[in-house]
Amino acid sequence: MANTDAEPRGEFRFLLADKVAFGRGALDRLPGEVDRLGGRRALVITTRSLVREGQLLARVTQLLGHRHARTFCDVGQHTPSRDVWAAVEEARRAAADVVVSLGGGSAIDCAKLVALALGVDIASVDELNRLAHEHAHSAADFALPPHIAISTTLSASEFSSAAGITDEVRLVKGTIRHAALAPRVVLLDPAATLATPPALWLSTGMKALDHAVERVCAPDHQPLVDVVCLEAIRLLRAHLPASLDPTEAAMAARGCCQLAAWFSFFGWPNVRTGLSHVLGHQIGARFGVPHGYTSCVTLPPVVRLCYSQQARDRLAAIASALALPAGQPDAGEAVAQAIERLVARFAPPSRLRDLGIPADALAGLAAATVHELIASGRTALGAAPADVERVVQAAW
Repeated sequence: MANTDAEPRGEFRFLLADKVAFGRGALDRLPGEVDRLGGRRALVITTRSLVREGQLLARVTQLLGHRHARTFCDVGQHTPSRDVWAAVEEARRAAADVVVSLGGGSAIDCAKLVALALGVDIASVDELNRLAHEHAHSAADFALPPHIAISTTLSASEFSSAAGITDEVRLVKGTIRHAALAPRVVLLDPAATLATPPALWLSTGMKALDHAVERVCAPDHQPLVDVVCLEAIRLLRAHLPASLDPTEAAMAARGCCQLAAWFSFFGWPNVRTGLSHVLGHQIGARFGVPHGYTSCVTLPPVVRLCYSQQARDRLAAIASALALPAGQPDAGEAVAQAIERLVARFAPPSRLRDLGIPADALAGLAAATVHELIASGRTALGAAPADVERVVQAAW
């Protein structure tokens, strides 16, 4: 339920990681954490781009030493189910007993699903896809191989106990949720982000902003979540532009952005994201668009058309975190414009049409978004079909 200054009430469940190490040198903790968790044969799950870059992956395998069993690098955007299953088969061939993800959301989600498949002996990719669309997962306790996440973007998937997976046949993205899916250890080292392409870094920074804004505006927002998400917004406003330079000079700014991504997700699983995030799921699954780019397109119209009407009191706090002048007559419009100005500084796509989405696909996109909002049990603002359709049209 929502909390007010007059009578706060509720409950809070903490993030599920055993440990978060942050700051320069955090990566050096990797071998000790593998040993602490009892791992002997580590499967590294990463992306082709980090294989091509070479240096970061080489550093990770060097740190693992004799603990490194194999590396799997064929993970596509939005975690296609065929890629996940190929990683599961590689893990079984390697007899892996610990999983190390290196990359952004797709690599991290793939590692979660590999650990799940190993731990509960999932027999086929069809079973994984079925689980992702049930929306009612078992609460049974089970042990999974430990997962250590080394994040190279600002997507914050490393703090979630959910994993997205795309069914390539149906062109829909589903989610598997279970407490055991959360990585046991998260390593946030700004040096590990230097190989991240600027467009990916900046767009996932916008995704972190999306996480934070939607949690502050959520109908079930909570005091602690408000505090950390507003700080995430402040940190991103202050440090995301300065973090662009992929050199030592920008290391402090990159570290602050990593903290912002962590803070933006701190509310999980207490306060869920809303319409902008769910739209991103469906745009990504249907059109192969990275989540960070979807946030650049969807967050301003969601703020302008939904939150400005239904979360007006929350937007004043967000405006303050964005360093906007106090006393805005229309805080929703002011916040939406501030987000658009931030997006414009980096020049990513800002409209659905810029992402190659045709006008005749909008009705299907809106319908799929409404279906996910309802099926996943979200109490998100803007979940009414007419509101979703308005946002989609405005974003195009």
